[in-house]
Amino acid sequence: FNVLDRTVMLWVIRHLWPEGAWFCFNSYCHQALLCVRCDDETGHFLYSRAGVTQGAPDAGTDYGVGVTPLVRTIKQAQPDVVAPAFADDLSFTGPFLSVKQCYAQLRRIGPEYGYFPQSTKSVLITSTANLESARSYFRDEQFEISNGHRYLGGFIGEASAFLPWIQAKVGAWTKSTSALSDACLLYPQSAFCAMQKSLSHEWQFVQRVTACDGAQFSPLEAAIAGEFFPLLLGLPTGAGAPGDDVEEDVADVSLTRRLVALPIAAAGLSLPDPTTTGSASFAASCSMTEVATAALLAPREPFSLGAHTKQVQETRQATTVAADARAAIALAALLPEFPVSRRPVILCAQATGAWLTVLPTRENGTILP
Repeated sequence: FNVLDRTVMLWVIRHLWPEGAWFCFNSYCHQALLCVRCDDETGHFLYSRAGVTQGAPDAGTDYGVGVTPLVRTIKQAQPDVVAPAFADDLSFTGPFLSVKQCYAQLRRIGPEYGYFPQSTKSVLITSTANLESARSYFRDEQFEISNGHRYLGGFIGEASAFLPWIQAKVGAWTKSTSALSDACLLYPQSAFCAMQKSLSHEWQFVQRVTACDGAQFSPLEAAIAGEFFPLLLGLPTGAGAPGDDVEEDVADVSLTRRLVALPIAAAGLSLPDPTTTGSASFAASCSMTEVATAALLAPREPFSLGAHTKQVQETRQATTVAADARAAIALAALLPEFPVSRRPVILCAQATGAWLTVLPTRENGTILP
């Protein structure tokens, strides 16, 4: 991001993305100045002359368009290679020989665009059977050679490498859930929003981009069902004193957990069970990206942004309708299990729970009314 040639980037954007050319030009036609003052009353002036501004809303788009000719040049030389690129993350998928030639060409012409590949920061992923062949074939490079590795928040590789990776991720999310559980006692609304709008989206993203087994998320669900939401709602956690009869309380907590897993419009809290959402999330993601995937695998076919947008919108709409239908069926099946006195309250919550989506602020308070 920091070494991209701005002159080349502005030239490429002017020709490939004329709609955004003026905005990009106004952002980078001047050099940002940083003044560093020293103790001896002297100073140093640093000028930002290359790269894009990290954190800028258009930084990823500007960078991606700027290196598009680089990717196209490599693709034309090696048409049998699949070369997905996301900002400064460029990948090559194909036979060893083609990948090696692509990397050599990238190292040769990349600096013209301000792209400087480093083999020490590159990972070669192949099957376990080909690991030794890969080490021998790429012995002149300093690639990390593995049968699986993280890629853009997801994972590429064999199941034997994926399992330790997902276990580590689930362990980290479980630890974070326990930390949020401690905050539920004093700041329930803040803890709820942190879980629903931030932490839960981390594992939902992984479930969208990888084919996960629901059982792999069992420790996380145990932390949510056993710690977080009981403390959030002031329910018993199931740990009673010796001799206490807690079976009824535990059963009520289990029943309530199934309720809060439903969407807010279905009287829940939108805290879904992570052991049950993986397959639907992955299927929806695959459907949404069908057009983009087809264009990536068949580069001779032009990519249609309109077709891609239409596919995403239709899939999102179908997914929402299906999810609402499943939630309605689940609520109808769950309602008879609650005491008669609680059923009207649950039914009423379908139309009165929108306030739960409000983010807590310092001005409005961070404690539930």
